[in-house]
Amino acid sequence: SGKVELTYSVPPFQTAAGGVDIMAHVHERYFTLDRNTYLTDGLCEAIFRTVIKYLPIAYNDPTNYEARAELLWASVIGHNESVGVGRDFPSRYGLAHTLQSEIGGKYDSNHGAGCACCTIGMMKYLYKRDIPRFERYFNQVWGLPIDPLDPEGMILKGIRMQEDFYHSLGISTD
Repeated sequence: SGKVELTYSVPPFQTAAGGVDIMAHVHERYFTLDRNTYLTDGLCEAIFRTVIKYLPIAYNDPTNYEARAELLWASVIGHNESVGVGRDFPSRYGLAHTLQSEIGGKYDSNHGAGCACCTIGMMKYLYKRDIPRFERYFNQVWGLPIDPLDPEGMILKGIRMQEDFYHSLGISTD
């Protein structure tokens, strides 16, 4: 304790942007062509679910200790390369995070908020190249049932869910 409380004064928008950045760091390691990564896939999925669960709580109640602590722990694991073990990094999906870094440097945009825009754009652009991976992501992380008759419909619904999640936190994806 003590250190978590230091985050209580972080404004809601910055809290949301930080959570989106956690997800972006993990996305760039999760969306890979490497398939023998059972444990690291599970770690990534747990981080995503943690951010999805606790970010709205911290956003709406900045002094919620549990939410802040869970987000800090997710951030540590998501940024320390634990979820990059056994993966081809930088992965092709890392483009979203890398692209935002370049945009942010040129236009002084908020990094996490920019990652939301780039992430949604890259998902729409890349999902057809790896439908099984995106099916797994939206099933394991967002709870959507896999639809063998319409995998693209399931994935597009998942992308909309993720976009709606960002919007619920005041983060634009336009």
